[in-house]
Amino acid sequence: MTVHKYHAGSDQPDARDQFYRERNEMRDDSLKTGDLSLTLKQPTDRDTGKYICRVEGKGIKRKKTVLLRVMNRVVEVEEGAESVQLPFTTTQNLPEDATVVWKRIDPVPSVLVHVYENGSDQPHKQHQVYRDRTKMNEDLLRTGDLSLTLKQPTDGDSGEYSCSVSSKERSISRETTVLLKVKGQYENISLSLVVCPWLTVLSLQGEFRSRIKQGTSGTEAAPLIRLL
Repeated sequence: MTVHKYHAGSDQPDARDQFYRERNEMRDDSLKTGDLSLTLKQPTDRDTGKYICRVEGKGIKRKKTVLLRVMNRVVEVEEGAESVQLPFTTTQNLPEDATVVWKRIDPVPSVLVHVYENGSDQPHKQHQVYRDRTKMNEDLLRTGDLSLTLKQPTDGDSGEYSCSVSSKERSISRETTVLLKVKGQYENISLSLVVCPWLTVLSLQGEFRSRIKQGTSGTEAAPLIRLL
């Protein structure tokens, strides 16, 4: 697919694939300076791949290959927090018919987390686990801020989330993914639960030996043996 085309002294936006329209630009003086770098706006993991730039003219022919890798965003939060935000910002002034869909895609099977359609949220389309727990900005189409706020995150919410926005009116499509890690409250306490009984055993054994050495009768020492 064509990402960007410059011909006859100007950009050719109609030659671009719709996925890249309004998302890339080159310098105005690119021919003069020889800087043919391409700026790609709002990159997502779907943009990952190999890109080729070709330059052809009278007596010249050049080719350059660039490998682009877009990493997923990682969001970490402690279990018990009031809320966590899954970020996604795209172009402003999205069309009124835009549909925004947040899904949890991993672990499988995928589930619908939040749906914005026909100018409002669609709670009846959410998976029941997420009902009354998600929220998006009221002016999301104007600002392009499609971030999702998830209330009362738990370890069960950990996973990979995707957000897609589409519009038939302007033939646009955007997508991003976010990896959410919710850390449990008791992850760092397991070691102390193992150590404490061991320390207790050492204390009781020491007391038992001390009382035996002092000539304590066997009947008085028996309860200590049963505790061990």
